[in-house]
Amino acid sequence: MRPHDRDAVFSRAASAYERARWWRGARAALLVLPLTAVSLVWSRNPTVSVVIAVALAAAVVLFVRAGGLTARAVVPGLSAGVVPLVLPLVACPSCSTLPTGASLLVCASGGVLSAAILASFALHARRDRIPFAIAAGAIAGLAGSLGCVVVGLAGVVAMAAALLVMTPVALRFAPTGGA
Repeated sequence: MRPHDRDAVFSRAASAYERARWWRGARAALLVLPLTAVSLVWSRNPTVSVVIAVALAAAVVLFVRAGGLTARAVVPGLSAGVVPLVLPLVACPSCSTLPTGASLLVCASGGVLSAAILASFALHARRDRIPFAIAAGAIAGLAGSLGCVVVGLAGVVAMAAALLVMTPVALRFAPTGGA
């Protein structure tokens, strides 16, 4: 095989490898569809839900495409994000009768529970616990926003603030272990 032919083969192989990484990310982003559907059913502002869902899907694609730690953080992040997604939707029928503070407390509680779930997943990443928690937390925050958007922007902020504050606390007080 001539050097020029070998270069062409390597170039095609590299292109195929990159396409496969993008497709793997796109397939992972399909996990965002059911979360989006739930949000759209309950949301008073479907445009905001769609914008959040697009941002979440893009993050999933990019994280999975990058591979390594960020790819491993996607499913735990989505899992942790389900709690703040569902809590406001369960409480939503009474949101109209609850004081605003109570609705925000529901979203903040979702952020706290999400942080605890993230910490439990992060226990398995001994060396990379903090970067893992950051990557998974970004995904969890976006996924949780799909539910807290029902309460409004203040609900999203309450959930995100609780997640940001409680994740380091949960990591600090979680027992060390992991692989």
